[in-house]
Amino acid sequence: SIVVYAIFHINFASANDYSICTTYTDLDAAAPCGENGYALNFGYPICRAFIDNEWKFTTDGQAFLNCVRSCLTDFIRTDIITKNVTDCTAINNDAFSSHLPCYTRCNFCDVVLRNILPFALTYQISNFLSVNAIEQVAAVAIQCLSNLSNCLLG
Repeated sequence: SIVVYAIFHINFASANDYSICTTYTDLDAAAPCGENGYALNFGYPICRAFIDNEWKFTTDGQAFLNCVRSCLTDFIRTDIITKNVTDCTAINNDAFSSHLPCYTRCNFCDVVLRNILPFALTYQISNFLSVNAIEQVAAVAIQCLSNLSNCLLG
């Protein structure tokens, strides 16, 4: 059964469509911030990792992933690339600023608990080492706790 799983997983993984992730390589081409910039250091690898692991998520979790990928990449295209933002610090700040609205719009708080293991297996500790990343995690956590308290208190 392990062999069947391995073959299925290899075949499934090789069929993944990473085309939406090219938004991040397009961003780096338009504003070359390199390996330490948001696009190549955070956006592109995370985009690919979530596509690779999407099969581990519930149906609602997969819907969240599709929604948030579109939301984040639309923001990159319309608010950074189209507006010709080229300062690497501004790109990093602007891109991270889109996370909370996108996560909220795509109902992250409704799916996180049922998908905690796939999220934990997809993210790397290194994804959370920047101030912007820590601030966004805190903001999302506060939003989810606020939603929970509103639900409990009615």
